[in-house]
Amino acid sequence: MTVTGSASKKTAHASEQDRPDVAEARERWRAMQASLDPMKLVFVDETGTNTKMTRLRGRCPRGRRLIGKSPWGHWKTTTFVAGLRADQISAPFVLDGAMNRDAFEAYVAQMLGPTPCPTATSSSWTTCPPTRGTESEP
Repeated sequence: MTVTGSASKKTAHASEQDRPDVAEARERWRAMQASLDPMKLVFVDETGTNTKMTRLRGRCPRGRRLIGKSPWGHWKTTTFVAGLRADQISAPFVLDGAMNRDAFEAYVAQMLGPTPCPTATSSSWTTCPPTRGTESEP
């Protein structure tokens, strides 16, 4: 039996990848990745939940009514964000509401920025230096 790919499947790629300047920048990024120290990388991960996500359907014995409880009309969103390092989770933060730009910038400045480097010892609580300049964007 021969397995063939489906003609209906499609993988979308950003058309900008075909531009020479973008292709060159992507190649420089790939080449530079080998020099990154994984112990100094921090990936920011976010997840959230909303009370509006309550299941509306369920199962119960035939002839019985399934009663479910959920908040009515006052939905609440909760967001959890943390820095993921190679050896630990740092700066966990729960936000009452959805993450937006202002909340993210405050999280980075007040929570993630001041966390110690993973290479710091207990006697030398130093903070990780910024990886980029602190100049403001135009």
